Amino acid sequence: MEKNLTVVIRSIGERTEGLCRKLISRQISEKNIITINKTPFSAALADSYRAGIQRGLKWTLCVDADLLLRPDAIMTLLKTGNESEDNVFLIQGLILDKFFGGPRPAGNPLYRTALLHKALELIPQEETSLRPERDTLRRMEEKGYLKKQIPVTLGLHDFEQYYKDIYRKCFIQAHKHDYRLDFFVSYWRRLRDKDFDFQVALTGLSAGILAERQEARIDARKFPASLENITSQEIKEKSPISKDFLINVEKVISEWREPEEYKKYFSATSYKTKKYSKKERLSELKKQLGILQLIIWLLGWLLYKTGLKIKNSVDRYKKSGAEE
Repeated sequence: MEKNLTVVIRSIGERTEGLCRKLISRQISEKNIITINKTPFSAALADSYRAGIQRGLKWTLCVDADLLLRPDAIMTLLKTGNESEDNVFLIQGLILDKFFGGPRPAGNPLYRTALLHKALELIPQEETSLRPERDTLRRMEEKGYLKKQIPVTLGLHDFEQYYKDIYRKCFIQAHKHDYRLDFFVSYWRRLRDKDFDFQVALTGLSAGILAERQEARIDARKFPASLENITSQEIKEKSPISKDFLINVEKVISEWREPEEYKKYFSATSYKTKKYSKKERLSELKKQLGILQLIIWLLGWLLYKTGLKIKNSVDRYKKSGAEE
């Protein structure tokens, strides 16, 4: 395995960075592991590609530091990769996402290193995309290169994270996954009294809904380092994870039971979101929030949409004036 694989951990100081590396080092030699600390994500993506190219091994596995891999994850990906055609650019498994309530296709991309130089040229420019990696893959697919998705859950995503990172991610989710807002509200509200992570998630989501899309950037530098600067709630940050802390990833995955919300909103086979009409979405939100909170929510959303339309109109007017 050491002769064929470089593992790149992409980190911005996540609480699980050390644990992520520890779990990976149980599957492959430390000499094959590189950690990159870079923002924004488009820059981290480019650096991870360059690291793989520089090492020159057949495969480059990129793992974000908020992902905890199961013991056989790397071997599973490599087996699929080695059995794939030469035009397969990426192999990806599923992750068990804490805030989605079940598995979804994301994270753990295994890249064919020989094609990374092509992908490097296709990475979206900074702050032009909320999904630089997905958009890069889409552009590669347009050139005839393929992605292979395997239906195996390979790790845990967003478990044991700092509150500030949960807030930041859920702020962005309000725009990145705006078509899933009713699901997030339903699921997170139900669990917020049992797990404070979900209360922080709701706080971040609410702030994201009220913010303009331009404010929703995946650059961690644009968010305050402390929750004290972004919310009026008194939230004491979690302490760092002990170097001796361990989590049985395999056990968590095998014992996980998808909540009813997940079963309702996601297909068990395709993991795609069920499509709802606007009327159905409003009805679902009314059930979860109550009529008063729904009105407040809708007013916030309306203000956001109106502000965005005004800004776009002003930008178009300025552009047309400049051209004249």
